[in-house]
Amino acid sequence: RDGVSRYRVEALEVPRDGGTWTVHFPVVPPQTRVVLLVNRETASAAEILSGAIQDHDRGVIVGERTFGKGLVQRLQPLPARSLLKYTAGRYYTPSGRCIQSTL
Repeated sequence: RDGVSRYRVEALEVPRDGGTWTVHFPVVPPQTRVVLLVNRETASAAEILSGAIQDHDRGVIVGERTFGKGLVQRLQPLPARSLLKYTAGRYYTPSGRCIQSTL
């Protein structure tokens, strides 16, 4: 194994409007093609979704180059009113591509 946990969810109970809705998966049937619209403000989870659509050949991505924010960054306070900004993680698509912009 590659150290990544994988599991399949068949249904999910979602609290909504004072009650509970049941969402059954897959929400989008496997044979359905997806078109995802993106622009330069698209970031993080939407970029992971874009990569997953591409990796699994489920549809096309249409629009501009996305923001390319593929890093999880943290700020650590230091003495003398300063901060240390460091990368704590990276976002990857299901195939293992990092979504961090290289430009």
